[in-house]
Amino acid sequence: MRTIARVGALVAVLWAVPASAADVYVIRDELPETGSNIPNDALTWPIPINRRYEELSTEQRRVVRDDYIKLGAHDEPPYPRDGMMPILSLVARIQAKNAATGLLHLVVRVNSKGEPEGVAALRSPDDAIAKAVASMLMMSSYKPALCDGNPCASEFSFKYAFRTVPTARNVTSNLNPMFWMPRQ
Repeated sequence: MRTIARVGALVAVLWAVPASAADVYVIRDELPETGSNIPNDALTWPIPINRRYEELSTEQRRVVRDDYIKLGAHDEPPYPRDGMMPILSLVARIQAKNAATGLLHLVVRVNSKGEPEGVAALRSPDDAIAKAVASMLMMSSYKPALCDGNPCASEFSFKYAFRTVPTARNVTSNLNPMFWMPRQ
């Protein structure tokens, strides 16, 4: 009887792990740090990175819609036509090379055909970061917004909080190398 209980508990744990792990989607570093075979997480995102808006679940669409204040029941925001992967891959590369921290908030004006018309930086930790990500957003094509079921012009809001994570690549030491040499 105890064996059946242990197997049941193990099955419950195994089912619970994928459900909680599916709530965060990850882009990993291209190469692991020296001394490891496991690449670090370069970036996390709350919805699937490689899916189009139409492929998102109802809950995932709600996460996207939560960033917009005035959306009616039959309205949809614009969204990158190929999903967030191309944009977030660039953001991950920028974050790996830059020590800036803070919120990046860009808004892209998207016309009713899904073409970007302009971008505004509402907040940025660094001007160079804002320009690089804004360029990527302007090169992207979008699923147009829907207003009462019809394509319309609207804004695509992009927010990302840049942070620095101490890794072997970006940690510096204040120790003087002279102290590391044996006395003679």
